[in-house]
Amino acid sequence: VVQQSKIRFLSRLASRKSVYIARDRADTFPLPTDTPLLVVEQTTGRDFLEWHAGMLYEYCLQHNPRTAYLEIGFSADEEDVERIRQTIARFDTVVVTNFFSRGKKANTPIVRDEILPKIDKTIIVTNTPYRLGIPDEADSVIVTLGIIPAQLETVAGTIFGTIVPEGRPPVSNHAEA
Repeated sequence: VVQQSKIRFLSRLASRKSVYIARDRADTFPLPTDTPLLVVEQTTGRDFLEWHAGMLYEYCLQHNPRTAYLEIGFSADEEDVERIRQTIARFDTVVVTNFFSRGKKANTPIVRDEILPKIDKTIIVTNTPYRLGIPDEADSVIVTLGIIPAQLETVAGTIFGTIVPEGRPPVSNHAEA
Protein backbone atom coordinates (compact mmCIF):
# COMPACT_ATOMS: atom_id res chain seq x y z
CA VAL A 1 0.00 0.00 0.00
CA VAL A 2 2.72 2.50 0.94
CA GLN A 3 4.31 2.14 -2.48
CA GLN A 4 1.17 3.15 -4.37
CA SER A 5 1.76 6.31 -6.38
CA LYS A 6 -1.18 8.15 -4.75
CA ILE A 7 0.14 7.38 -1.26
CA ARG A 8 3.69 8.45 -2.16
CA PHE A 9 2.37 11.69 -3.73
CA LEU A 10 0.32 12.50 -0.61
CA SER A 11 3.27 11.67 1.64
CA ARG A 12 5.57 14.03 -0.30
CA LEU A 13 2.95 16.79 -0.30
CA ALA A 14 2.42 16.49 3.46
CA SER A 15 6.19 16.42 3.98
CA ARG A 16 6.73 19.69 2.10
CA LYS A 17 4.11 21.27 4.34
CA SER A 18 5.75 19.98 7.53
CA VAL A 19 9.35 21.07 6.85
CA TYR A 20 10.61 24.65 7.05
CA ILE A 21 13.81 26.64 7.32
CA ALA A 22 13.70 28.03 10.83
CA ARG A 23 16.93 29.97 10.53
CA ASP A 24 19.38 30.89 7.77
CA ARG A 25 21.46 33.71 9.23
CA ALA A 26 24.56 32.58 7.31
CA ASP A 27 22.83 32.34 3.92
CA THR A 28 23.76 28.66 3.85
CA PHE A 29 21.05 27.29 1.59
CA PRO A 30 21.37 25.75 -0.90
CA LEU A 31 24.57 23.82 -0.29
CA PRO A 32 26.83 23.10 -3.27
CA THR A 33 26.72 19.56 -4.61
CA ASP A 34 30.44 19.09 -5.04
CA THR A 35 32.07 19.94 -1.70
CA PRO A 36 32.72 17.46 1.13
CA LEU A 37 29.81 17.18 3.54
CA LEU A 38 29.46 15.22 6.76
CA VAL A 39 26.04 14.07 7.93
CA VAL A 40 25.99 13.29 11.66
CA GLU A 41 22.76 11.39 12.13
CA GLN A 42 21.11 9.95 15.20
CA THR A 43 19.74 6.43 15.19
CA THR A 44 16.00 6.50 15.74
CA GLY A 45 15.32 2.89 16.72
CA ARG A 46 12.84 2.65 13.86
CA ASP A 47 14.72 0.29 11.59
CA PHE A 48 12.19 -1.60 9.51
CA LEU A 49 11.05 -1.93 5.91
CA GLU A 50 11.92 1.35 4.18
CA TRP A 51 12.71 3.32 7.34
CA HIS A 52 16.15 2.88 8.82
CA ALA A 53 19.12 4.71 10.32
CA GLY A 54 21.08 6.77 7.82
CA MET A 55 18.18 7.79 5.60
CA LEU A 56 18.97 11.52 5.70
CA TYR A 57 22.53 10.64 4.69
CA GLU A 58 21.25 8.48 1.81
CA TYR A 59 19.04 11.32 0.54
CA CYS A 60 21.92 13.83 0.83
CA LEU A 61 24.19 11.40 -1.03
CA GLN A 62 21.77 11.53 -3.98
CA HIS A 63 22.51 15.26 -4.24
CA ASN A 64 26.20 15.24 -3.32
CA PRO A 65 28.44 12.21 -3.94
CA ARG A 66 31.05 13.68 -1.56
CA THR A 67 28.77 13.15 1.45
CA ALA A 68 30.14 11.15 4.40
CA TYR A 69 28.21 9.60 7.28
CA LEU A 70 28.66 9.41 11.03
CA GLU A 71 26.00 7.55 12.99
CA ILE A 72 25.51 8.39 16.66
CA GLY A 73 23.06 7.20 19.27
CA PHE A 74 19.78 9.02 19.70
CA SER A 75 21.23 10.33 22.95
CA ALA A 76 24.95 10.57 22.23
CA ASP A 77 27.33 9.01 24.74
CA GLU A 78 31.03 9.77 25.36
CA GLU A 79 32.11 7.37 22.61
CA ASP A 80 29.86 9.22 20.15
CA VAL A 81 31.25 12.58 21.26
CA GLU A 82 34.81 11.37 20.74
CA ARG A 83 33.96 10.08 17.25
CA ILE A 84 32.35 13.45 16.46
CA ARG A 85 35.51 15.27 17.59
CA GLN A 86 37.73 13.04 15.44
CA THR A 87 35.54 13.12 12.34
CA ILE A 88 34.44 16.76 12.05
CA ALA A 89 38.03 17.96 11.85
CA ARG A 90 38.06 16.80 8.20
CA PHE A 91 35.00 18.85 7.14
CA ASP A 92 34.00 22.47 6.64
CA THR A 93 30.30 21.67 6.33
CA VAL A 94 28.27 19.45 8.64
CA VAL A 95 24.58 18.52 8.74
CA VAL A 96 23.62 17.21 12.19
CA THR A 97 20.32 15.83 13.38
CA ASN A 98 19.18 16.98 16.79
CA PHE A 99 15.92 15.13 17.16
CA PHE A 100 13.93 15.31 20.38
CA SER A 101 12.00 12.52 22.02
CA ARG A 102 10.33 12.80 25.40
CA GLY A 103 12.26 10.87 27.99
CA LYS A 104 15.53 10.90 26.02
CA LYS A 105 18.59 12.98 26.79
CA ALA A 106 18.92 15.89 24.36
CA ASN A 107 22.02 16.29 22.17
CA THR A 108 21.75 20.10 22.12
CA PRO A 109 24.74 20.64 24.47
CA ILE A 110 26.91 18.41 22.26
CA VAL A 111 25.84 20.24 19.10
CA ARG A 112 26.36 23.62 20.78
CA ASP A 113 29.72 22.81 22.40
CA GLU A 114 31.36 20.25 20.09
CA ILE A 115 30.18 21.12 16.57
CA LEU A 116 29.02 24.73 16.23
CA PRO A 117 32.26 26.37 17.46
CA LYS A 118 34.44 24.17 15.24
CA ILE A 119 32.58 24.10 11.89
CA ASP A 120 31.95 27.16 9.71
CA LYS A 121 28.80 25.75 8.10
CA THR A 122 26.64 23.66 10.40
CA ILE A 123 23.05 22.85 9.53
CA ILE A 124 20.94 21.55 12.38
CA VAL A 125 17.98 19.37 11.47
CA THR A 126 15.54 19.05 14.35
CA ASN A 127 11.99 17.89 14.88
CA THR A 128 11.03 20.58 17.37
CA PRO A 129 10.59 24.32 16.90
CA TYR A 130 11.69 25.00 20.48
CA ARG A 131 15.08 26.00 21.87
CA LEU A 132 15.63 22.55 23.34
CA GLY A 133 16.45 21.48 19.76
CA ILE A 134 17.74 24.79 18.39
CA PRO A 135 20.75 26.34 20.14
CA ASP A 136 20.82 30.16 20.03
CA GLU A 137 24.26 29.95 18.39
CA ALA A 138 22.98 27.96 15.40
CA ASP A 139 22.91 29.95 12.15
CA SER A 140 21.24 27.35 9.92
CA VAL A 141 18.30 25.26 11.11
CA ILE A 142 15.71 23.13 9.36
CA VAL A 143 12.69 21.94 11.34
CA THR A 144 10.88 18.80 10.23
CA LEU A 145 7.76 18.04 12.20
CA GLY A 146 8.36 14.33 11.72
CA ILE A 147 11.17 12.01 10.76
CA ILE A 148 9.56 9.63 8.30
CA PRO A 149 11.38 8.92 5.02
CA ALA A 150 9.42 11.43 2.91
CA GLN A 151 10.22 14.19 5.39
CA LEU A 152 13.92 13.31 5.41
CA GLU A 153 13.85 13.37 1.61
CA THR A 154 12.28 16.85 1.80
CA VAL A 155 14.97 17.96 4.25
CA ALA A 156 17.73 16.82 1.87
CA GLY A 157 16.03 18.58 -1.04
CA THR A 158 15.76 21.73 1.07
CA ILE A 159 19.45 21.57 1.97
CA PHE A 160 20.44 21.36 -1.70
CA GLY A 161 17.74 23.65 -3.09
CA THR A 162 15.79 21.12 -5.14
CA ILE A 163 12.72 21.30 -2.88
CA VAL A 164 11.12 24.45 -1.53
CA PRO A 165 9.58 23.59 1.84
CA GLU A 166 6.14 25.03 2.53
CA GLY A 167 5.97 24.53 6.30
CA ARG A 168 5.59 27.21 8.95
CA PRO A 169 6.20 27.19 12.69
CA PRO A 170 3.20 25.48 14.29
CA VAL A 171 3.40 27.57 17.45
CA SER A 172 3.99 31.21 18.27
CA ASN A 173 6.62 30.60 20.97
CA HIS A 174 9.18 28.91 18.68
CA ALA A 175 12.93 29.66 18.67
CA GLU A 176 13.56 33.02 17.02
CA ALA A 177 15.24 33.31 13.64
